[in-house]
Amino acid sequence: MPSVCIECGNERMGYPVREDYVIDAIRKVKSALGVAKNNTLVVCQGCADLRKQKREKFEQRFVQYGAVAVIAFLLLVLVPVFFGGGKNLVDMIKTAIMAAVLALVVILFALLSYSPAYEPGKTVGRDGVGGMATSKEPGEKPVHAQKKPAPKPTKAGKRRK
Repeated sequence: MPSVCIECGNERMGYPVREDYVIDAIRKVKSALGVAKNNTLVVCQGCADLRKQKREKFEQRFVQYGAVAVIAFLLLVLVPVFFGGGKNLVDMIKTAIMAAVLALVVILFALLSYSPAYEPGKTVGRDGVGGMATSKEPGEKPVHAQKKPAPKPTKAGKRRK
């Protein structure tokens, strides 16, 4: 399984994306449709800052939408009770169910801006396993960012590709 950056879409080494309920649901749907590639999802170092900003924005929106959902639920359920409409238990239950459905829909709108979390302490290689080798010397480029040595010439004097 290759490691694919979720931001830029390239096969890269990077920080693994946390597998949560949204990622699992997407994988199940893709498997059912037969289009799953089963890549290891990562965030490459170049995209890490952008992904962090998107995750923070998602978390803020999720809290905001959750607060709106709770307020809407409470208003739809409690206001009729305070104004004398809470005499019929069946109507109150119907109102509570509809308010819960509305609150759930509002919270689901927050998932439109979903951005999965990643684990910046760990790293995954291009094959989806192991660690991304980094240099131990401060100021030195990580191993994956260093240039590879040129291939040795063959007997005919041409370089191998």
